[in-house]
Amino acid sequence: MAKFSSTVPIVILGGFAKKYLMPGVRLGWLVYFGTSKSVQNLARASENLMREVGAAPNFLQAPIRDVIYHGELALEPCLSLLEANFNYLKRELAEFDGLVTLNPASGSIFCTIQFDFSRFADVKNSEELCVTLLKEQNVLVMPGRLFDLEEAARLILSANAEMFVEFITRLKTFCQKH
Repeated sequence: MAKFSSTVPIVILGGFAKKYLMPGVRLGWLVYFGTSKSVQNLARASENLMREVGAAPNFLQAPIRDVIYHGELALEPCLSLLEANFNYLKRELAEFDGLVTLNPASGSIFCTIQFDFSRFADVKNSEELCVTLLKEQNVLVMPGRLFDLEEAARLILSANAEMFVEFITRLKTFCQKH
């Protein structure tokens, strides 16, 4: 990077949201490379902006502190929960006989369930599925269409185990009906 920073300022932006499983947290860092006056001006402007934006809300400061002081170890309980929930869903959805397929979470707190809509009598896409599932079974999942996945629904893996047992029961009821 130093090779380029003498002519063009380089800015690296990082954050807590993805790396530390804190969706919605708008907290991160900026690293500047360069020797030019423009880097100094950019850094000063960023500092002024951050003073106006403010700090993280109080309820987020404790988890952020834990991550800063303990790093990856602070995430271990959460990562174990995500993995256990994903494995439970994988096992249970395998019994749906090809009607649904669980897509890997790939290091995320979300996963997607792929639906074979040709096997449903009256649900044709992810949007209809999510609306109908919410109305009939009180289950909230996000339409895959929002993530360019037309035949999928997205759900969060961080709920407790009892909620996933109930989710599977309600999803089975829904699939049998439709």
